[in-house]
Amino acid sequence: MSSNYQQKKMMNALGAIDTKGNIVLEQFQDGTALLFQPGNAQPFCVATDYDRATASWSYGKYFSDLGCAYEAADPEIIEDASVRWVKEDIREKLKA
Repeated sequence: MSSNYQQKKMMNALGAIDTKGNIVLEQFQDGTALLFQPGNAQPFCVATDYDRATASWSYGKYFSDLGCAYEAADPEIIEDASVRWVKEDIREKLKA
């Protein structure tokens, strides 16, 4: 791998860190953000009204499990996964 590629990866990783050291895993259009806060007992935070410029938010819900945090941040993920599973089940039944 070229050093240019490695530099781009490093810049992308550094860009995910906000000014208070939180790692922004996902930022949604509704202003919610999924944050990783290393060192906390519950390191995953679903931050409501997250402002990246100030690294602040109006309300946070904290989790020790990334899956639970992501589901709280984006409840549609379960619905989307369920639809995909149903389609796969139907496809398997049709093969039989």
